[in-house]
Amino acid sequence: MVQTRHREWAGSSHHRRRASVVSLQFALPGLMSFLSLASKGRRHSMADRVGAGVAAALFSVVGAVAVVPSLLHDAGMRVKPLQVEATLLTLLVFVGLAVGWMLLFEEMEGEGTGEPA
Repeated sequence: MVQTRHREWAGSSHHRRRASVVSLQFALPGLMSFLSLASKGRRHSMADRVGAGVAAALFSVVGAVAVVPSLLHDAGMRVKPLQVEATLLTLLVFVGLAVGWMLLFEEMEGEGTGEPA
């Protein structure tokens, strides 16, 4: 929806803020799903901890840019907030896929030792 009406909404801070809120409504459940997969009742591997830490950091930056888009300009960056958010959300998807991939091939406790998992 945002991409379709980008020209109309480009000059409206109200519409940009609303679009950011809607994107968070989709992104936050994805983050919760990712974190629940990575931390369900077992020891946390290094991949779990790093993945959760990176995801939390990226979501924090996305949230900060969505709430206060002028942060980028104040920091001397010449990029649009939407570009930063899109890049960080793409990185989040990559982090989720990477951790999911590592979880897929992670050995279960007791594997290879003859003990039941």
